[in-house]
Amino acid sequence: MKDSVDYRIGPGMTSLLMIFFVLCMAALAILTLQSVQVESVLNKRTASTTGAYYEAALQVERQLADIDAGLAEARTAAAGDPDAYAAGVAALQAALPPTHVSDDDQTAVHSPNLPDDALPLSFAVPIGGESATEGEAIESEIQVILHVANAFTGPRYTVARRMLVNIAPWDAEQDVGLYVPGTDD
Repeated sequence: MKDSVDYRIGPGMTSLLMIFFVLCMAALAILTLQSVQVESVLNKRTASTTGAYYEAALQVERQLADIDAGLAEARTAAAGDPDAYAAGVAALQAALPPTHVSDDDQTAVHSPNLPDDALPLSFAVPIGGESATEGEAIESEIQVILHVANAFTGPRYTVARRMLVNIAPWDAEQDVGLYVPGTDD
């Protein structure tokens, strides 16, 4: 008598396992391809945004060099007269492109290295590029606030703040998808 039962896998079961294995591999290949495509789009946008930021940072440095030259000319033209120098700084500010920096922001940022009578000067450089939504422009800029020394010796200015700011209008009605406890959604 036989005490054990022999189980044999027939050719039909092998074919079914092979088909299942091929379908699993095809599904993984499709998911991998889709993941690669999404990562490629994300990498292109990241490269575009990074390049746009560094281009804007370069523009900021050029603008600072122009401001430094303008302040040197204003010091020379003022010949020791603080009111004439303040007028030169005001003319320099008027020549800069408009910015989203408010007057409150300019005076609220205090540099400990300059006296309280330092003159605020601000400018902004927009950042180009493309956001995560196709074809939508990035609405950001690099804002710079300078405190211009009202003295005729020492540094002409100190960078009080240099920051990346989102200037897109905020819509209070826009759903941001936050979970609010106590709601049924």
